[in-house]
Amino acid sequence: MAMTVAILGLNQWGISAAMALAEKDNKIHLTGWSPKTDRKSSIDHKEVFDEITKDLASAVKNAKVILLMLDSEDLENVAEELGALITQEKAIFNFTYLHVYSADLLKAHLKNPFRYVSILPALNPARVLFSDFKPGEAHSDLFKEGIIYLVDPLQADSVMLDLAIDLSVLLGGKPLLTDPVEVDGLIAMNMLLPSLTASAVMTTVSSQSGWREGKLLAGSDLAGSTQCLQDPTDTADIGRTIFHQRGHMVRGINGLIGQLMEFRSFLETDNSDGFEGKMDLAAENRADWYQERSQPLPARVLTTTIPDEQQALKHFLKFLAV
Repeated sequence: MAMTVAILGLNQWGISAAMALAEKDNKIHLTGWSPKTDRKSSIDHKEVFDEITKDLASAVKNAKVILLMLDSEDLENVAEELGALITQEKAIFNFTYLHVYSADLLKAHLKNPFRYVSILPALNPARVLFSDFKPGEAHSDLFKEGIIYLVDPLQADSVMLDLAIDLSVLLGGKPLLTDPVEVDGLIAMNMLLPSLTASAVMTTVSSQSGWREGKLLAGSDLAGSTQCLQDPTDTADIGRTIFHQRGHMVRGINGLIGQLMEFRSFLETDNSDGFEGKMDLAAENRADWYQERSQPLPARVLTTTIPDEQQALKHFLKFLAV
């Protein structure tokens, strides 16, 4: 008997999750749906979905587990319809950058909010730390060896939390239970602030009076520091996410402004030692982060009891079959 998992949102995360689950057991039936119709053609060659449908109701009808991979705008557009379609026994896992906002949005529509867990995956360092990594490209090991933060904003039941741990293991990651406000703060500072900074840099550079000549000179430094802006669709999604995280983002921007003002002060006062020391410290901090991010995760960051892959698969299939 096929056991169905519906993946709503055929983006990098959604396709990668499908690829990872397809490798685990052929009894898992994968149904895909995307609110963005232009995404279908980009996944035809993946051959991991048993069915891709344009109808949301068909996608979730037989699914016992539903993985939401939607940006904030798409989630807003389908939240009410999802609430009407999702019966009480279905398990919903929302992969998102907006844990508090998404939970508040869905709570009003879900028949059983205790079957909801919010998820943030940290991606495989072997993928994301290399310059040839394509931000939109799916990989079956995209989540391997990364922390997968499990957030419980609606007080899920114990079955759901156990299933969330099993799902994390099957995706190749290491589960960690955390608080929704805390993880939203981590997202704002470590994922969204760099994107906002890139926007500020690009706006400043392109607004200069000498930009006509400057853009002929600019090269890898500008391209690398603004790489996150290369996809207009993703940039629009990030912009909406930043706005929804504005409480955390204002604090991050204030910190960034403070750092820039300190750099400016060193320059204005001809303090070369202070300026060079601050530049050196930044380079050291980056080197330390890069080295640690490249290494296997230390055991201390993980939940205390984690099943191995075979145990997780057994639990997951049992849930799907009930």
